[in-house]
Amino acid sequence: MDYLIWDKQVSYSVGAEQGVIDAKDAGSLLKGAKKTFCVAVRTQADVITSDSPDPEKVEALALKQFTGDPTLQFELLEGDQYQVFALAQTALADIRESLATERIARLVPYQIALRYFIQEFKMPVTSYTAFLDGRGDSVLLTIFNGQRASGVRDLPTESHACINELVRSLRGYCNERKLQDTVFSVITNNVELRQAIIDLSDQTLIDKNSIALVDDRYPAITAMKQGKDLLEFVLPERLEQEQKEKTAKHDKTLLALGCSLA
Repeated sequence: MDYLIWDKQVSYSVGAEQGVIDAKDAGSLLKGAKKTFCVAVRTQADVITSDSPDPEKVEALALKQFTGDPTLQFELLEGDQYQVFALAQTALADIRESLATERIARLVPYQIALRYFIQEFKMPVTSYTAFLDGRGDSVLLTIFNGQRASGVRDLPTESHACINELVRSLRGYCNERKLQDTVFSVITNNVELRQAIIDLSDQTLIDKNSIALVDDRYPAITAMKQGKDLLEFVLPERLEQEQKEKTAKHDKTLLALGCSLA
C-alpha cells in the first residue's frame, strides 16, 4: 500500500519514493502507481455533546455544526461528548479527480494520524499540545487537548512570521474556549521553528521545557503505516458496494434454500 497526505500540497510515499507535489499535478504521479492508497486528509473538527448514543442522532446533531453537507466521522470521547471530523465535499472531489474511489483503501482524518503519532511514540506533551507539521511550502498547525483535536490551520513557512501566527492562534484558541493560564507543549519536525520557539521572548503560552523535535518528514504517513485501527471515513460508494454484496449473498442463500426444498 502507498500513502498520501492530501492537501493543496500532497505529501506522498509511493514505493521507495517520498516527496511533495501540488495537488493539481498529483494525477500524473498516481497514474503510474498500481497499489491502493491510505490517504490522510485535513478536516474540520469539533466536539459536540449528545444526550443520545444513537449514531443517526449524533450525526444529525453534528451536521448542524458544519455547512456544505460534508462527509462525517465521529468517535465517543467520554460521557456524552463526541469528537467529530467533517470532510468537505470539495476536498473529496479533489481527491477523486486524481484517485479512483476503488483505489482508496483508507481515508483517515489527518488529525487522527497525528494524534496516533503523538501517542504511539510517547511524545512529551502537556494537557494542551500544538503540533507544527512542516511540509514543503506549508506549515500545518493542529492543537490537541488530550484526545480532542482542532481543525487544521496553515501558517507561514518563514520562522518569525510562523511563530507570530502560532502565538496568535494559541491565544485565539484559549479565548474561544475561555481558558485561563493555559500552557502548551509544542511538537514540530522543523529545526528552525523549534529554535525560534525556544528563542521566543513571550513564554506565557508555551512550556519552554516541552518543545519536542520530531525527526520525521511526514509523521502522519508514519502513523498510517503503523496504525491499523485508525478512525476513517466510509465513502458512500463503499457503502453502496457493501450493500450490493449483502444483497447478492442474501439472494444466493434464498436460491440455495429454494433448491434444497425442491
